[in-house]
Amino acid sequence: MDQADACPASHALPCITDPAGEPADRGHAIHLFLENGTVTPGYEADCGEVDVDAARPKSHGIDLREPTYVFDPATRAVRHLGSSLGRNYSACPKGWIPITLDRVWVKADGVYVVDDYKTGREAPDVETLQLALGAYCVSRIYDVDEVEVNIVHLDGSDVYRNSRAYDSIDMADIARRVSDIARRVERDRAIVAAGGVPDVRTGPQCRYCAAKGSCPSTTALARHVLSDGEAVLAAVTAMGPVQVGEAWERLQRAKLFVEALERALKFRVETDGAVPLPNGKTLKPINVVRRSIDVTKALPVLNTMCLAVDVKQTISVAAINAAAKSAEVEPKAIWDALWEAQAVREVDTTSYKACK
Repeated sequence: MDQADACPASHALPCITDPAGEPADRGHAIHLFLENGTVTPGYEADCGEVDVDAARPKSHGIDLREPTYVFDPATRAVRHLGSSLGRNYSACPKGWIPITLDRVWVKADGVYVVDDYKTGREAPDVETLQLALGAYCVSRIYDVDEVEVNIVHLDGSDVYRNSRAYDSIDMADIARRVSDIARRVERDRAIVAAGGVPDVRTGPQCRYCAAKGSCPSTTALARHVLSDGEAVLAAVTAMGPVQVGEAWERLQRAKLFVEALERALKFRVETDGAVPLPNGKTLKPINVVRRSIDVTKALPVLNTMCLAVDVKQTISVAAINAAAKSAEVEPKAIWDALWEAQAVREVDTTSYKACK
């Protein structure tokens, strides 16, 4: 919602959705655990660390997990579509905006609360249009004048809350802002549908924008660099200081395009299974299992087995195998003990290799 506000064109241009990474998978596992108690295989330790009572206080009224609401920008009406829909918005009326909240519950003083769980290293600001729209939907559905929203940051067993309350005056402003965003997005979609190029706005919202691979602010320079690098270097030599500064800013946007292009190509390689390269080789996706070690849980095991391992911020697989060889200990015995202590995690990743 905030990205659409900053740059409506980002929701009108062709988009590429990046596959979720391990941090996102971990966050999804913890969300699912808080929703209905399901423990995702491989994330038992992460779910076990969560202080459920602190993360999910007792409700003194409704207690909805993953409720989905839909908002009509034209009339500013709201409907409750259902709960635990798995982000399936097929029943959302055309032109309406769907929003799924992590939890809606009621405090002892009767105040309705919207919780948004975050599991990253840093929690985002609570002042987001997503949560504001959630507050508006709850206020309309349950006919209340005040709604509290929370960013609930889960860091192991620690739970931190960043709160903000919206009243009836705020609600009117929220509905107006969201309706205006929807109008601007539809305007840019009409421009794209007619074969035109909408105005784009660059800024922090570009970093995770799914449309950066087709955004005119990034593609022009990147394509020029890729097609004629020598000419670009000659042009840079002839630039003045102000032009260098402007080119630097454009380069940062071009990097976003190149990153998006790489992810899109990797997705195609995975989809196709293999693609021919101009040099006669074949580019193939190769599944790789990467093993990481929890230092806190691993050290007691290694110390008990009298293994000398060089520990910095992490412990590498190679370091453990080297310590086993030095101590003349069977590596399998060490790994079995580490697995039993839940100090090891394996994550499937994909690499891309040119094969003959």
